[in-house]
Amino acid sequence: MPTPRLDQATEYLDAIKAAMLAADLPDVLVTLDALKIPSAARHGVIVITPPAIEFPSYTQAEIDWELGLVAGPATDLERAWRQLDAMLDALTTAQLPLERADPGSLPQQGGPALPAYTVTLATLTTNI
Repeated sequence: MPTPRLDQATEYLDAIKAAMLAADLPDVLVTLDALKIPSAARHGVIVITPPAIEFPSYTQAEIDWELGLVAGPATDLERAWRQLDAMLDALTTAQLPLERADPGSLPQQGGPALPAYTVTLATLTTNI
């Protein structure tokens, strides 16, 4: 069974991992699994989420990808912010198709919220 969106997510995963290594951020976890966020947030986590899909015609799909960037610790917001900035800079340097980064936070169970960004990538239009 074809899995074009999962294949694209895996391509982004590989590109983002390479970008983090190139920026000397080897401890940033890049994953498709959001459950890994709390345990690795000190060094930063980038989660690739399933895309939103629009079908403007029966022959085309518009794919909208988002990345969740999270960093900790929640007890040192300046350190977390520095890590988020370094992660964003690495994505920019790697020339990924970034469109927007919206600040936010990720609530933790039993702890304070972690600083975060939701990064929107440029829409991909594909034929179906």
